[in-house]
Amino acid sequence: MKLKPSGSLKIDTFSMRIGDIEKVELDRLHALSLSVGWPHRAEDWQFLRETGQGFVALDEIGRVLGSAMWFAHGAGLATVGMVITSPRLQTRGAAQW
Repeated sequence: MKLKPSGSLKIDTFSMRIGDIEKVELDRLHALSLSVGWPHRAEDWQFLRETGQGFVALDEIGRVLGSAMWFAHGAGLATVGMVITSPRLQTRGAAQW
């Protein structure tokens, strides 16, 4: 399944849109990582946004439901990280894509 920044996906009763991770408040990203038991602080998220690129999945009222980032290492190599699906959607099978 290929999603574009302007694309959307409906899962059960959830409607999501893809947004730029740069436009999301740090406390919302921090809350997402805490919700899955990850130790990342808001400062860590800031560093990650400065060194990488990414998208977030947002619900109709702007809550962060998921994230994914990538970090370029030269012209032909990148690593993927911060792939998180909120527990709310994990219970509905969304993390099994």
